[in-house]
Amino acid sequence: MKETGWYRPSWTEDNTRTYLSLKPGIAPAPMDSLLKDVIKANAQSANEVFLYPYTRYHLYGNFENGKETSGSIENVRLFGIIAGFILLIACINYMNLSTARSVKKAKEIGVRKVVGAGKTSIVPPLP
Repeated sequence: MKETGWYRPSWTEDNTRTYLSLKPGIAPAPMDSLLKDVIKANAQSANEVFLYPYTRYHLYGNFENGKETSGSIENVRLFGIIAGFILLIACINYMNLSTARSVKKAKEIGVRKVVGAGKTSIVPPLP
């Protein structure tokens, strides 16, 4: 970081993200309070540091005043609603096509019955 000019020996610089890996079984809440105490003791800043689970960061990673507000989850919900709407239209279209095909098939079956066709020629056997 010194070579690129990013190094700032100050507690108030926040140009890099820091990731922590806690041991299994350790709750984030006590660790969060310890970090806040360390930052307050070394920095004269109004900024607050808090722990946030990395598994939630991608979908819920926008913050305002230390509270999660939104993130990519809004896009996921939007595309989910659009996909549901497209699926609904496809189902309605399929029902319309099936109904139209059955009407055409009903006329064909009527003509076959009048001509004297047997049951096997009207209803094809199952494979």
